Amino acid sequence: MISREDKDMLLISGCFFEDDIDKSKKWLLKYFKSKIQKRFLVYRLTFNGYYYFMRHTGISCSTRYLEKLNNKMKVLLKLHEEAKSNFDLDFLSQIEMGKIKNLKDI
Repeated sequence: MISREDKDMLLISGCFFEDDIDKSKKWLLKYFKSKIQKRFLVYRLTFNGYYYFMRHTGISCSTRYLEKLNNKMKVLLKLHEEAKSNFDLDFLSQIEMGKIKNLKDI
C-alpha cells in the first residue's frame, strides 16, 4: 500500500507516466493498448482512483470513457481473481495472455 505522502511525491514527479505496474498486474497491459489507456491503467493502479485523471495528466477525454476503462479493469481483475480462487489454470492463462476478447459476453 502506498502512503499518502508517497502518492503526493509520485504526482509531483510525474513518475506514474513511466508504465511502472506491479509485476502481478503486467498482464493488464495486453488489454489497455493505446497511450491513453495505458496512462489510465498506471494512474488508476497507482492512485486507486481516476477522479482527477484529466487534471493530473493533462489528457482530455470524457468521463464516460474513463468509467468504461475503469469497469473494464474491474471486470478483468475480478475474472482473474475468480480463476485463481477456482484454480482454473486454463482460463487464468487465457486472461493473462490477453485472449479474452469480448468482456460483455462473460
